[in-house]
Amino acid sequence: MHGRSETRRINWIICL
Repeated sequence: MHGRSETRRINWIICL
């Protein structure tokens, strides 16, 4: 885990 920016990108990817 790097930061929240990366988590947000993965979050919308999982939502897709």
